[in-house]
Amino acid sequence: MNLWQRTKPIRWLVEMLVITLVAYLILTTFVLRAYEVEQQSMEPTLYGSERLLVDKLTPNFIGYQLGDIVILQLPADENGIMPTSFIKRIVAVPGDTIELRNGQVLRNGEAMSEPYLGAQATLPATEVTQWQLEEDQYLVFGDNRANSVDSRFFGPLDRDQLLGRVWIRYMPFDKFGLVQ
Repeated sequence: MNLWQRTKPIRWLVEMLVITLVAYLILTTFVLRAYEVEQQSMEPTLYGSERLLVDKLTPNFIGYQLGDIVILQLPADENGIMPTSFIKRIVAVPGDTIELRNGQVLRNGEAMSEPYLGAQATLPATEVTQWQLEEDQYLVFGDNRANSVDSRFFGPLDRDQLLGRVWIRYMPFDKFGLVQ
């Protein structure tokens, strides 16, 4: 048996490892990302320590929609420090006008139906209570409005700050399924 025949199983194993690594890198860079909920800002929709799969691919084709739960990244601060990623719900899309009035969110002059809030009021976090969104801008709020740092604090987000749409909750197993 020559050297070529003896190393064939090792070469096959190395090839499979390289292919697996490349496939993993492509999937996690362009298609899916695993995410662990670390904040309370989306309760009762999502709780801390839940694990999610985030769809990074389809928003490039169909965009983000009103009500989507997204992962976002704020820009670096003046010291160049990148904050952690956040999870929030889109409450306004490009072209919308949002106003906070009497504890309600008014979208284009109409009170939004937000059943995921229960009886919570949406109160301003700063003196800003109205936003007019430009092209490629989104407004995001947490479902737990009393414990959420969201667009009421940092304003509208540009499209490139949205990292993906929450798709599946895979842990805990008893809550496995699509995230609505």
